[in-house]
Amino acid sequence: MNKSDVVFLLPENLKKYKNLNAVTVAFSEVLEKIEPAIETLNTYKDMEKLNDSILDELAWQHYVEFYNPNLTQEKKIDMIKKSYKHHVRKGTAGAVESAIKTIVGDAEVLEWFHYNGEPFTFRILSRSKVPANGDITELVKLANAFKNARSTLDGIIFIQKDHSSLNTYGVVHTYGRTINREVK
Repeated sequence: MNKSDVVFLLPENLKKYKNLNAVTVAFSEVLEKIEPAIETLNTYKDMEKLNDSILDELAWQHYVEFYNPNLTQEKKIDMIKKSYKHHVRKGTAGAVESAIKTIVGDAEVLEWFHYNGEPFTFRILSRSKVPANGDITELVKLANAFKNARSTLDGIIFIQKDHSSLNTYGVVHTYGRTINREVK
């Protein structure tokens, strides 16, 4: 923005006052100094260019639930960008589903009335690769952080298709015990 742009913003009836013209000139000089720094404040535009330490600070600033500095840069950016939406929707099935998707990719929340479960229970269904046992514990913690207070997670189900045959295999994880079974 240059000096003439700020003067241009004044209505015609105020342009005749010399004092206002002097203020707009002074104001435009300050804006010229600040303007290059404004672009650097846009952290969301080019997050891919930020280094890991800055992403870690952004995650702390945005209070990203269960953020882990050891995640890939892509996952970090995804979690930071979605953190506001997660906080606004916290306590809903959609918030749980969105938060879980940032970790395992393909996930769906099934509420109790979709599978004839006990009232106020839900399950997480995923067609992604079964994560390590420690990661499943993190998924449970994440789901509990985003669910509403009265609901209970009663299981995480990973469904994987064996492409070499027609059989489909599922893994059900319920708080510490894992059940592998073939589904026909």
